[in-house]
Amino acid sequence: DGGINSPCCYYIDSDSDLKRFILIIEDCKEPYSVGNLTAGLSTGEMKESLKQLARFHASWWGCADDVEFKHGKSAICMWSPLLEAFWNRAGKKCLAQENLLNERVERCVDFIIRYSKSIQPESRTLVHGDYRPDNMMVFRGENLNSERRIIVVDYQGLH
Repeated sequence: DGGINSPCCYYIDSDSDLKRFILIIEDCKEPYSVGNLTAGLSTGEMKESLKQLARFHASWWGCADDVEFKHGKSAICMWSPLLEAFWNRAGKKCLAQENLLNERVERCVDFIIRYSKSIQPESRTLVHGDYRPDNMMVFRGENLNSERRIIVVDYQGLH
């Protein structure tokens, strides 16, 4: 399971020619609800979600070379279109901060590139790149052990 609680998968199949897939998973109905990106998680929910994420990364530590990655782009290639899209949609509201934000993003990307080059190949791991509350089902009921309070349901990456 890779350390992350996820719904039980009953059936999965795909047709690459038609670019379609079917995925039948466990029904995570009430008392579970979709996490709220704006409101965030409670302290307990955040701790549990971070424990799961750490277990996920640890389960892939040193084994990531076995994974066929779809996106081989550098961090700069990935961040540049995202930053550009952000500025096209919200930039008019933030023009006064544009230079400062661009500078910070550039420094962050530079750090990520330097760090990525400095780590040893055996330290590689598979990273969940979209781990946020709205990709989780959060238990809102009573009397459940904390290990199943968060269920990750992030499937939009399937192509």
